[in-house]
Amino acid sequence: MLSRPPRVLPTAVILSLLFLSSCASSPVQERQMLVMDTILRVVAYGRDVEAALEAALTEARRLEALWDRHRQGSEIWRVNRSAGSEPVSVSPETVALLQAALQFAELTGGALDVTIGPVVDLWGFGSGEGRIPPGQLLREALHLVDYRKVRTDAERGTVGLAEEGMSLDLGAVAKGAAVDALWSVLKEAGVRSALVDLGGNIRLLGSPPGRPEWLIGVQDPRDPSRLLGYLRLAGGAVATSGDYQRYFMVGGRRYHHILDPRTGWPAAEVASVTVWAPTALQADALSTALFVLGPERGYEMACSLPGVEALFVLPGGQVKLTPGMQSVFRVNPP
Repeated sequence: MLSRPPRVLPTAVILSLLFLSSCASSPVQERQMLVMDTILRVVAYGRDVEAALEAALTEARRLEALWDRHRQGSEIWRVNRSAGSEPVSVSPETVALLQAALQFAELTGGALDVTIGPVVDLWGFGSGEGRIPPGQLLREALHLVDYRKVRTDAERGTVGLAEEGMSLDLGAVAKGAAVDALWSVLKEAGVRSALVDLGGNIRLLGSPPGRPEWLIGVQDPRDPSRLLGYLRLAGGAVATSGDYQRYFMVGGRRYHHILDPRTGWPAAEVASVTVWAPTALQADALSTALFVLGPERGYEMACSLPGVEALFVLPGGQVKLTPGMQSVFRVNPP
């Protein structure tokens, strides 16, 4: 069976709870729901924000219905079912998300690849029953992993997969894209201060009332009940990818869900990567890609991308931060 962290403490959001009790002068509303197999938490400050919060929840349900590959009839389910045949008509949101995912795949040399579905299924991470796949089956599945064989056509509104047996898995991008969409719903509704958290994929709107910055906790990957420290952020988005979020143990070894698309095996050079970026989609995609790339190549890539900062936690507990992350990371809370 797969192990998962407690749902009551979503990754990298614990310290934001401080604001719920410390800003009593500004009304606060919060909504939670289970979506995309994790907890969505939306917090908004100000008066008359109830309608905006409900609109955000409605949008979350709509996007889940489009992008959940295990939901019969979803757009991604239909694309996967039609692999090797004609392209499938999908919504503009799905075309845009896949085109963005392909750009991240190209940028990272395939460290992020949304065609990894066949390999994810072999490991049992989609079903919740973790297992080490036979080598021959894994090699066969790897032949189906190639982001260059995804066909998107924004003008026609279609997506297709070039070979039968290929399968999209949007686990590295869908939550971030959904957070950005919900953030836009709140902003367009006139909300000026809010936090959207979907399973540790967080985007900040404005600043918390009476404070210049949000405090976002970063979990210790070897003891997720405690914090390594916290981030002081005035905006942007944060996401963490860690080997403690979904895994199983065999012979004392941890096998986790962050798979290297080039080998089919769990990436092993880091324990967690936290990314701070302008959008939640960027943070979500890059936290996975940098995890796969490891502390050297991943660090170099993070430093090369405008507006992107990263925190790497190595298996032995060492912490490595990009220069911009050093300026916002603190070990002890105020």
